[in-house]
Amino acid sequence: GGGGGGGVDLSQWLRVASTDFSRTIQSVQALLVGLLLQQPPPNGVSALRGGGGGDGGGDVLEAILSDQRSFNGIIDVDSRHTMKMIPDPQPRRFVGEAELETELMNGPEFVKREEKMKPLANRITRILMESGVIDEDALKVSFGVGEDGASGKEKTEVPTDLGQTTRDDGSSPSRATKPLAWNQLAEILKCLEVRGKLTGISRSELRGVHEHNAWRWFALLSDRRLGPMAIVSLARKLLMNASEAANSWKKTDGSMGWVRTSSSPLLHVFSGHDATLIALMCFFRIERPAVWPDYGSYLKIELLRDDIGLCDRSDFDGDCSATAADDKYYILFSLNGEPLRSEFFHEDKQGRNMGYRYFVPWGDALEGLKDVESKLPPLA
Repeated sequence: GGGGGGGVDLSQWLRVASTDFSRTIQSVQALLVGLLLQQPPPNGVSALRGGGGGDGGGDVLEAILSDQRSFNGIIDVDSRHTMKMIPDPQPRRFVGEAELETELMNGPEFVKREEKMKPLANRITRILMESGVIDEDALKVSFGVGEDGASGKEKTEVPTDLGQTTRDDGSSPSRATKPLAWNQLAEILKCLEVRGKLTGISRSELRGVHEHNAWRWFALLSDRRLGPMAIVSLARKLLMNASEAANSWKKTDGSMGWVRTSSSPLLHVFSGHDATLIALMCFFRIERPAVWPDYGSYLKIELLRDDIGLCDRSDFDGDCSATAADDKYYILFSLNGEPLRSEFFHEDKQGRNMGYRYFVPWGDALEGLKDVESKLPPLA
């Protein structure tokens, strides 16, 4: 595109959405600056300009390219659909969803793991409260699938598993509620870590909190009944976006080859949470990474048109059973740039699973979505 304020209309190829949290909006703003800014903004001018209103209409990012632009620089960040982008909306969407969460949390493996990790939650909650980082109001927040028990209604003593029955000044510990929810612990500790204020908590304890939090999400959302209830709206949106993009291209008989016939965006960016990534990975039955990545991770879902039979060649050291003749379009999942295999709707005629594959035929993805939705309970 040219300069002088003209150029490419971003609405023709880019659409952006975020949950309505400051950190996720700022995260996607930073991503867009890195993606689109060709040079730093002028001195004293911020590349991020807040906008929108209190009605959830979304913040606005303005990418300022001095006096030269290769695109029209206003990008809306739609934050109206937060409840569809997190796997734990309140209230739950489907009949029996909350009861199923309780059932899964009462399973022997889940209970055993929670009991093993409880002293760590007690210890860190106590440190955070006594250092003044949080107060009792922090314990009244419902903060995720399986965390509704931490509602602040039950009163117990502040945990004293550090072997300390009184404070240094001789006073007794204050009264508080249950330990912080694991999601809250992970969020707070990450904020303290990046600010260099992680006092009294070791690196191994920090890692233990993040790993257990991710384990809880996977343990709950990998259930074939609960997982789809938690994130089906966003999963459907992703596939419908891909359908619109695929249908915006048409192959011509002449020398022009493929041409765009509509302005459906080709790139959709969603800014969410680690739980959003885990929920989508469980929904699409993507293999798990050996170690759950740190904050700032991204899950990429690409719709690829295969004109040369790429899937026949197992380019990613994996078996791809589909051929280009079956369908010209395939989905490839990757986490932080690393391709991951999926077993989403990869079954034989008897319904037996046929294993993981890198390239998921587009037709299978759409059939898989229909199959999942057909098994969902009624909306609450």
